[in-house]
Amino acid sequence: MSQPQKISRKKIGKATASQILAANPTRSVWVSANAGTGKTRVLVDRIARLLLAGCAPQKILCLTFTKTAAAEMAERINHRLGGWVIMNDADLKAELTDLSQNEPDIDTITHARTLFARVLETPGGLKIRTIHSFAESLLARFPLEAGVAPHFTVIDERTASELMSSAQNNVLEKSYLKKNSAISKAMHHLAELVNEESFAKLMRELTSAKSNLNHILATYGDGLDDAITEMVGLEQSESTIEKILLNACTDDAFNNDGLSQAAIALDHGAAGSKKMGVALSGWLNETPQKRADDFISIHAALFIKKDGEAKAKLTTKGTDEFDSAALEILLTEQARVLRVLEKIKCAQTANATRALLTVGRAIQAEYEILKRGGGVLDYDDLIEKACSLLADEDSASWVHFKLDGGIDHILVDESQDTSPAQWIVVKGLAGDFFSGRGQRENMGEDAQDNMGRTVFAVGDEKQSIYSFQGADPYEFGRMSDYFEKRITDAGAEFTPLQLITSFRSTNAVLKTVDTVFDNPVAFDGLSFKDEKVLHKSHRSGEAGLVELWQPELPESIIDADPWDAPLDRLSFKSPQTKLAERIAATIKGWFDNNEILKSKGRPIRPDDILILVRRRGVFADEMIRQLKLNGVEVAGSD
Repeated sequence: MSQPQKISRKKIGKATASQILAANPTRSVWVSANAGTGKTRVLVDRIARLLLAGCAPQKILCLTFTKTAAAEMAERINHRLGGWVIMNDADLKAELTDLSQNEPDIDTITHARTLFARVLETPGGLKIRTIHSFAESLLARFPLEAGVAPHFTVIDERTASELMSSAQNNVLEKSYLKKNSAISKAMHHLAELVNEESFAKLMRELTSAKSNLNHILATYGDGLDDAITEMVGLEQSESTIEKILLNACTDDAFNNDGLSQAAIALDHGAAGSKKMGVALSGWLNETPQKRADDFISIHAALFIKKDGEAKAKLTTKGTDEFDSAALEILLTEQARVLRVLEKIKCAQTANATRALLTVGRAIQAEYEILKRGGGVLDYDDLIEKACSLLADEDSASWVHFKLDGGIDHILVDESQDTSPAQWIVVKGLAGDFFSGRGQRENMGEDAQDNMGRTVFAVGDEKQSIYSFQGADPYEFGRMSDYFEKRITDAGAEFTPLQLITSFRSTNAVLKTVDTVFDNPVAFDGLSFKDEKVLHKSHRSGEAGLVELWQPELPESIIDADPWDAPLDRLSFKSPQTKLAERIAATIKGWFDNNEILKSKGRPIRPDDILILVRRRGVFADEMIRQLKLNGVEVAGSD
């Protein structure tokens, strides 16, 4: 029989002062953490310390962004607690001391050995879930309160896409059958602006942002048209192109007398000026409606070039000599024409937006009908329904009461990628944490501590990459301000914290990153509090080198004679191929010259080298090919 593996505290390593403070279970903490600073370590430490302090496992909720992150965190906390069971007393005492900076007594050590079994015996185990998974379980427990079908099923993205395609086809059919309907007019308007391929892409983008679309429709309702007009910078009296043109062509909208005087002066200039004077005089003598009809084709053409730019020269020498004031009058009118044309562009944008939202509303309504018919929910529905459930105070109180006696501690991982709707779920769950008796309606019969209820979040707005799913990194900062006010007003402790010490990269790499973002242009929008990007390396004394290579540019293409023989055709290399060749040749040079890896004190080997790429694609395939052509041993992707 094999002996139990001895778990050494050296495998975990000592936490930094900032990590220890972040893991303090007695206070709410908001952590802005750089990459590689041990965010998962802090989360695991905090959960372990909550359990050590006597918090029941079912009262801890940890929300992560991906299933992979949830699985990794669950595995790490189980490994930590399982290690405590078989660890000898000396090592366990040392590890618990490192964890909280307090030497544990014998009761704490004994309690630590029981935690693994307690977690295993908890129905469902620790709640370490993605926010969608948690929302699904919430709706499954409270379907009537949430207004969803009992025993609903959640459809994956592929099925949702198929349903959305069916909804689009149904709407297209209705627009064809009902020629004068609003949806038909909107569809025709869009068809005039985009081709078939662009229309399909537009519909995909529209349906992929259905949560934003629903929010817009719910927020503005019947006032949506007026809101669109206001958002593009127009008055309600300018809501249509016709109104804008007519407003611009009334007798009191421009300097009629001055322009008439300028038209006379233009008649004394060169041939082009004479022609302009005739056209200007003719337009001035029309009725306001006729002026509006001819504004773009005749009047604006006198002042604006075909590319939309203002004409640089409006008068000639003869005009200026006859009337020196004519140029200023014409320049004033030119500026007015430019403003009118800008308003027309705004109106066109508003019209296109109205048409798009009309189509989007119809498709979304059809999509909802199809989902209800099948008793299914998509991922956005999970968040939306959970938000509605927790927004109702009566329902939220009932939900909290039934959730195994309540949740006392919420931990949010990868907070920079949490969308505003998902934050509403978090706010709903923590709604009574810091008000009245909710601050101390804690624990169960087995509680051993006197902790209050806490909220913990960790994220890095610099790493937010899920904006296409509604993530808003600035929400991380806004939620920090929200919870800070709620918590401090209740007299509890709230600690904003930064983790800047990276365990992953060397100082050379991190200083390069900081130097890049010292440039205000590169830094713009990177931090919600405009705090300077600062990294420190834990790997002091370790070597590092950053080389910046000139980019590989496309080769200029020479027009070939179509009558050349096939063997006479010139070959061209793409930038990807040239870069792959360069990298492969550099690596081969290291091996040929017995380049020393200083950290190991030996020549570089193939398994010392890792090539990172943005995505698996043409370059990755070409990189592997070039390495093989150069005789470099390569394991392939991953």
